[in-house]
Parts: sequence; structure tokens; C-alpha cells
Amino acid sequence: MQSFIPPLDGEINGNILMALGVIHEHIHISHRITINRDYHVPYLADYNTDGKRIYIDRDLPRFLITKDGRRLDTDRYLLMHEAVEKALIDAFDLKYQHAHQIALRTEEALIKADGFSWREYDRLMQEYIKEAEEGSPLHLPPDLDLKPYVDEHDTAMLKLMKRWIAVVRKGGSPLPDGALGPKARRR
Repeated sequence: MQSFIPPLDGEINGNILMALGVIHEHIHISHRITINRDYHVPYLADYNTDGKRIYIDRDLPRFLITKDGRRLDTDRYLLMHEAVEKALIDAFDLKYQHAHQIALRTEEALIKADGFSWREYDRLMQEYIKEAEEGSPLHLPPDLDLKPYVDEHDTAMLKLMKRWIAVVRKGGSPLPDGALGPKARRR
């Protein structure tokens, strides 16, 4: 005898399917991309030019602790965000701002699928975003994709970044201490 399971209402069913899809995609993405935390990067996280490496700022903790003591894995969520953003820019030639908004919603869906509050995650992340804005020196990877900075028209930061990358690619250091200017604001 076959048991009957009543269908869920459309909103709950849609949320469950979306959560399963996001988790599945994250597992697929995380096997193809490496994470590097050796650098100071503007916006706390970015990707390299071919999208196979995600850079997460070395001062951002790997785990953030929620009010109820659970650990949020920043690598997990930022990997999803940056991978989706880069894929949208490369595959569909989207402007950074549009790809970023879609990636932000995907990051939010993964956080919610993991049972966390988006508001709490965002509040915790804002503390580190503020810290980054207030002036850690740049220490950029030489293969950082600059398209987000071009699309944001952040000309001052872009100029510093191009100078840094050009000097580093030639084997030098942009300044005697290896630092170059304050970090930029988070997107």
C-alpha cells in the first residue's frame, strides 16, 4: 500500500527546492575553486582573472560566532558569492553591479539554507567591512580580476591597484614596507 503525502504549499515547496539547489551548486563549485587567504584585498573577497581562485581577506576570521554560539563559515558563503558573481560576469557579460546583486541573493539563500539568519550574518560581516574601510594596507594578489573596480568607477582605488599589480608582477614591492594605501570600501 502506498502512503499519501500531502503537497506542501507553493511557497514552502519553492523555498525547499531553492535551498536544495543552492546547496547542490555550492558543493559543485567548491570542488573546482581554491580559496586563498594570504592577501589583504579590497571588498573583503574577490577572485582571480580565470575564476579558479577566490581571495578572502586575511584579516577576516574563517568563522564568525552567532549570538547562540553557532559558527558561520565565512569561506563557504564568500566562495559561493564570488563564484556566482564571476560566472555571471564572464558568461553573460553582466556589469559587476548586476552580478553582485544576484550573487548577494545566492549567498543569502545559502545562509538561510544552512539555518542561519541573514540579518545576523550581515551584521557580523559589517564589523569587518568597517575595519577594512578604515585602512588596512593593500597587499594584492598579482592575478586579481579588476573588472569590479572598473565597473564601480572607483578610479582612485583602481589606480593604486594597477600600480601595485604592475610592480608585483615585475618582482618588486610598491612601497618599502610592501603596503600601498588604504583599503577600499566594501561593495
